[in-house]
Amino acid sequence: MTPTLGGSGGNLGSIADWLGVLVNLFVGISVFWLSRRTYELTQQASHRESKAQAMDDEEQYIEGQLLLILFLAEVNHLKLELCRAGLLIAEGEGRAKFVAGNHAQFAKIMSELELESISKKQGRLHILPRDQARLLVSLHGSLLPLKQIALRATVATGQDRIEKIKNAEMLIHGLVEAAEKAERICIEALQGMRD
Repeated sequence: MTPTLGGSGGNLGSIADWLGVLVNLFVGISVFWLSRRTYELTQQASHRESKAQAMDDEEQYIEGQLLLILFLAEVNHLKLELCRAGLLIAEGEGRAKFVAGNHAQFAKIMSELELESISKKQGRLHILPRDQARLLVSLHGSLLPLKQIALRATVATGQDRIEKIKNAEMLIHGLVEAAEKAERICIEALQGMRD
């Protein structure tokens, strides 16, 4: 005969049945506690990750502002130098002197044209808004063809020199416009970042 609880009338089950109930209750409570703890740890990890991402975003935002300030100064300097060079080959007295062989100052300006910061920071341009990055890279990429055309204009002779000067002048004019646009976009981006 199996031992049962409640000796006189009611059959409340065997001790093994009650032990099974207690074990199942303990397992259920343990599973609940473990799942609750897992959820809490997941939430904590998610919160830490969000906080770290927010800090990274803030650092990139600040770096983007600093890069725009740096590039803005450099683009402004480039624009001024392009205007100076443009005056040296502009139709009239500047072009007449250039055609006559007085092109050392023009050649010097052209050889020194650079966007050095953009060259050095190309690996960080992705943190800038896409339009600013594209415009700055485009401006930077246009310098080499301009330098090559300007060099050809200094060594060309006769009518060929005049044609190359006109080409250089058109490129300079286009780059001045691009530099002005880059300045505007950088200033607008900086103002938008402050708001």
